[in-house]
Amino acid sequence: MRTLHVGLARIVVRGPLEHAVLEVAGELDFGDVDQFVERIATIPHRVVSLDLAGLEFLDGAGARAVEQVRRAREERHGELPAIIGATRAVDRTLTLVRKRVAKVVAH
Repeated sequence: MRTLHVGLARIVVRGPLEHAVLEVAGELDFGDVDQFVERIATIPHRVVSLDLAGLEFLDGAGARAVEQVRRAREERHGELPAIIGATRAVDRTLTLVRKRVAKVVAH
């Protein structure tokens, strides 16, 4: 187990080298996104799941960072990380960002 700190967020890395669960807790907002993306990019596990059950606050910038991490890991490892345990508020923010990104890409 390894713990990474990013602003007001804490990321706990659990699991074997093949598949890790990253437990993200606390707050993830615009002030932390660059460091969040950088920290997750350094995790050597091939398959990663993002457990957002402990995430208390996520703004639009944080949601875009989660999507950026997912896409970067998909490109690098060929696997799109699953998101598990998101609260209703966090899931709603992620959904809104995905719809907006999809709309922009479609144009």
